[in-house]
Amino acid sequence: MLDRPAPPPPEPVLKRHRLGGGADGSLLHGCWAPLGTRPPPAQSTLRYNQHPEKRDTFALDVETLPKECNRTTKKYFDIHLQVSYTGERERSNMVLIEVEMLSGHIPVKKSVKRLLEKPLVKKVEFDPDKVIIYLDELDNTEQCYTFSAEQEFEVKDLKSGVAKVYDYYNPGQDYSHDHYSHLQLF
Repeated sequence: MLDRPAPPPPEPVLKRHRLGGGADGSLLHGCWAPLGTRPPPAQSTLRYNQHPEKRDTFALDVETLPKECNRTTKKYFDIHLQVSYTGERERSNMVLIEVEMLSGHIPVKKSVKRLLEKPLVKKVEFDPDKVIIYLDELDNTEQCYTFSAEQEFEVKDLKSGVAKVYDYYNPGQDYSHDHYSHLQLF
């Protein structure tokens, strides 16, 4: 048996070109190009801690009516919502308005069901803690929705409630919210 050297490996057809690297020698960017040619021109920019400016996609205003608080209005009042779309498109997708009830208060069932008669309202869901209004879409025209709340039991140090509006298909990014409260002046 003759000892022959192994044949050389085939010549590579492609070669990896380093376009940029970190101080520790790590490869940040690279490309493959045919052997014997120069890599294609490339440019890259790396920016840290620059978040795009977030613009509210919806305008939402919430208030309780009547504005004066007395023994009667403390127990029974209306929650008035004004909402419109302020995004870049002509119209939004399906929209949800979610209103958390003030502690100790519940929505008045009859008034919530009346919301179904309003323009754009597709569906309404509610439980003692929350009312959710589903709208087909919104444009830049302000829409107004009102429902009633009544006191189920008295709560000391009443905290403000939260209402929010958001895109059904993109809830994490397209939303706005507003805090509301009903003053207790005695």
